[in-house]
Amino acid sequence: MVAGSDIADIAGPQGRDLTSIIVSESGAGLPSTIGGVDVETIPVDNFIDELPGYRAQYLTFSLMIGALIVILSLVLGIFMYVLTLQKSHVFGVMKAQGVPTSYIARAGAAQTLLISLCGVALGAAAALGSGGALRGAVPFAVSWPLFAALSAAFVVFTLLGSLFPIRVISRIDPMTAIG
Repeated sequence: MVAGSDIADIAGPQGRDLTSIIVSESGAGLPSTIGGVDVETIPVDNFIDELPGYRAQYLTFSLMIGALIVILSLVLGIFMYVLTLQKSHVFGVMKAQGVPTSYIARAGAAQTLLISLCGVALGAAAALGSGGALRGAVPFAVSWPLFAALSAAFVVFTLLGSLFPIRVISRIDPMTAIG
């Protein structure tokens, strides 16, 4: 830690136009004035939030991540919808055999859940792998609570997207689907 008299020595005889940062775990022992000028003490988190452009950049990236989760979920939902339309004859046979629509819907939701969980696991492995490979060259940190929340949001939105094909399945006429 740099003492107050050392900072005054660095600032020179005028003691003006001095910009300095002292990082201390507790903030204890820091002078309240240096050369007659008040010293402001702020927590590190507040300092980072007040950096020029930091908040705008953080909000932009957060919006991009949120939009990507919604877009990925919609794409997976559309994928499941197309698969449902392609398998309408199979669902027609299943309904002709007496398989309830609720069973087919649960099976579709389970498949969607499995696909989305595999996607989350592969994405996590790719992110951690690339973060490890680029260690030292690119700043990389994982916020596990944020990662868990984003992963949960992706899985939930994907499951919601998988509900759309249920309506198509419930309207399938076995005789028409079988041909």
